[in-house]
Amino acid sequence: MTKDELETMIKEQKEFFAEFIKQHTGELMLNYFEVVRFEGVIDEDEYDNYYRVFSTTKGICRTSCVGKLIPLKGVLPEQDYNHLESVFNINLPFFSHDTPATEH
Repeated sequence: MTKDELETMIKEQKEFFAEFIKQHTGELMLNYFEVVRFEGVIDEDEYDNYYRVFSTTKGICRTSCVGKLIPLKGVLPEQDYNHLESVFNINLPFFSHDTPATEH
């Protein structure tokens, strides 16, 4: 891969993340077999990029962008999504949004 190809790939990835954040911040998503709320943040370190999500079982955590968050809003019928969101929110008092991000 040439330097130009790598720079193009990085630019496209950043554009994808920016659009994903714009469209899906605060929405419930499927992270493999767990429903989480996308916090609208992409963290990075020297090895990977991470979606920051809120889990009702783990609090704020990070999951690799190599995996895929599956948006549920607009996929589930609206009534089902709203019910899922209300059940998710019922479980929020058990966690603080100030919980440090952990690997997921």
